[in-house]
Amino acid sequence: MANGKLEIPTHDPQSGELNPYYEELTGKENPLKIKKEQVMNWKPIGDQVLLKVEKTAEKTKSGIILVDRDMAFVLGEVIATGDGLFTQTGARIPMTVKKGNTVYVYKSNLGENKEIVLDDEQYVLVRESEIAVVND
Repeated sequence: MANGKLEIPTHDPQSGELNPYYEELTGKENPLKIKKEQVMNWKPIGDQVLLKVEKTAEKTKSGIILVDRDMAFVLGEVIATGDGLFTQTGARIPMTVKKGNTVYVYKSNLGENKEIVLDDEQYVLVRESEIAVVND
């Protein structure tokens, strides 16, 4: 209690998770919550590309489980890109892909270590060289 008022914690100090009741109890937005506008301020570095990967159906409507081992690629939309890499002479190599492009990435280049969650949305961060095909 500070100044006779009960302080509502914004997050759990042990786990770091946001307090799901903060907004309900205080009537204010949790200051630690990342807003959608802030997510688009995130910019990958170098030749990194932030992708929103489309989830494929794992079951048909009738309940048949689909096996996707035949599909070697994953479809994704480019959300943001870095500025590109530099050569040894200091010249910048421009990025080939740009925001809004649809791309195919080799499934073998994806994994848990490339997934990132921003504002409760799942994204994948890959290098431009890991992208196989781009559709302008």
